[in-house]
Amino acid sequence: MNLRGPWPLRISLIWLLGLTSTITFVLAGTLLFFFRLPQITEQTRTELRLESENLAQQTEAMLGSLQTQLELIATTLFIAPNIEMQTVLRRAVTVGGFSAIYQIDENGKVVRAALSPSLGKNRQDELIGNDLSGDRLFLQV
Repeated sequence: MNLRGPWPLRISLIWLLGLTSTITFVLAGTLLFFFRLPQITEQTRTELRLESENLAQQTEAMLGSLQTQLELIATTLFIAPNIEMQTVLRRAVTVGGFSAIYQIDENGKVVRAALSPSLGKNRQDELIGNDLSGDRLFLQV
């Protein structure tokens, strides 16, 4: 058997087809990797940045709304201290989107509290009279 003889046409065409396909896939993969991948990366970054900005704006709007509600409650307490403040606090928790609101005196003791029903009905009575003077948030305010 002579290995150096001419190749049959069928074997030559199979090798030619395999080599051409391999070169085509390598070139297409290289072009995709070097040109399209940076475009996809930049597009993804842009979309993520826009989504995060949108989420930040929504969060700011929601926090602004909650802050406005707390300012209204504080103003109500300051203007009319003799009204039934517990009802106002309970209404703010029920309608306003809060899960809990505490009124704390200048010494850090909880004077009034309103909790959402999901936190438990008896916890409200447990909170009244608690000393929060050592709480980090109370110390910052």
